[in-house]
Amino acid sequence: MDSQYKKYAFQLSEMEHRYGNNVHILADPFLLSHLARLCAEGTDQPVINELVETIYLSMLKTVVNQEFPTKSAAIRTRMAASHPKEGIFEGPVIDSETPAITVNLARAGTVPSHICYSALNYFMNPKKVRQDHISIARQTDASETVTGSQVSG
Repeated sequence: MDSQYKKYAFQLSEMEHRYGNNVHILADPFLLSHLARLCAEGTDQPVINELVETIYLSMLKTVVNQEFPTKSAAIRTRMAASHPKEGIFEGPVIDSETPAITVNLARAGTVPSHICYSALNYFMNPKKVRQDHISIARQTDASETVTGSQVSG
């Protein structure tokens, strides 16, 4: 293994809060800048979808780095054909056998869930990646007043 990976550790950059250990508020100027632009007056399609994709891919990367287990790997690279000894990557990688589930909260969560689901399938075992769906619909009475919601999925 390359010596730079012997003490490899990811550190989450987050803001202090009192919501408990299971809540993470990222301290990330890149993401905050994108979120500000997404929420700004005058931001329209196709920029909205591009910003949502950038934000969710960045958050997915953070979650994977922080929460998913890693393993040591020795992977033959394209350089190995010309340099057999140097053409091997040896270092930590995400354990691709880790099960992962994205949940689509229909409607506003459809695009973010799809972005994460698609991205996970590129570096995880696709047989271990699943997307679930939850639908929440308004219930109304005869006068069209909202009386509750119906959850399914």
